[in-house]
Amino acid sequence: MPFLLLQALARWLHFAGYALAFGPIAFRALVLGAPDRSAAHERLQRLSHAGIVLLLAAEPITLMTSGLGPTTALRLGAPLLLWSFAGALARAGGGQDWPLLLLGLGLAAVDGGGSLLALHLAAMGLWGGGLASLLAVWPMVPQGTDRALVAARFGRLAALAVLLLAASGTFLAATHVSSPGELITTLWGRVLIAKLAGVTVALLLAWRRLWHYELWLQTLVLALAALLATIPPPH
Repeated sequence: MPFLLLQALARWLHFAGYALAFGPIAFRALVLGAPDRSAAHERLQRLSHAGIVLLLAAEPITLMTSGLGPTTALRLGAPLLLWSFAGALARAGGGQDWPLLLLGLGLAAVDGGGSLLALHLAAMGLWGGGLASLLAVWPMVPQGTDRALVAARFGRLAALAVLLLAASGTFLAATHVSSPGELITTLWGRVLIAKLAGVTVALLLAWRRLWHYELWLQTLVLALAALLATIPPPH
C-alpha cells in the first residue's frame, strides 16, 4: 500500500504540474491575450513556473517507484525545455505561446503513448490549468465588458475541454470494463465512479461560477485520477 500511494503521489504531482505549467500558456493565448510584461502576464508566468516545479518534483518519486526509463527521461526533459524556451521567447513578441503549447501537447503524447489518454491529459490540463489561471488574473480584469468577455472565452474553452474529457474518458473506461458490475466490484471501478462524481459536482460549481470551490474539487479529482492511473484496471 505505501508503494501504491507513492506512485499515486508522483502521478498527482505530475498531473497538477502539467495543468499549472501549460494551462496558463493556453489561457494567455486563447482567452486573455495579455500583452507582454503586463501584471496579468507576469502572474500567469509565475503560475506556469510553479507547475514546472511540480513536474520536476514528481520525477524523483517516479524514479523511486519505477526506475529510470525513456518515458521518465522525457517527462524530466519536457519541463526543463519549457523553462528554457519560456525564457528564450520572453522577448519574442506575439505568438510566443504557440511553441510552448506544442511542447505541452508533446508531453501529453509521451504520457499517453500517443493514444486517447494523451487527449484526456491535455484536456484535463486545459480545464484545470485554465481555471487556476482565471482565478489568478480575475482581480486584474476590469469590471464590466472586459470581465464578461474573459468569462465567455474561458467558458467556451472549458466546455471544449470537458467534451474532450468526456469523449476520451468514456472510450478509455469502455476498454477496461467488460460489464457495468465491475464498476462496483473492483477498486478501479469504484475510484472511477468517485472521479466521475467529482467531475459532475465540479461542473455544477462551474455553472454557478463558484470557481474557487470548483478548483479545490478539481484538485481532489486529480488525486483520484492519479490513483486510478496506478491501480490495475479490470482488463
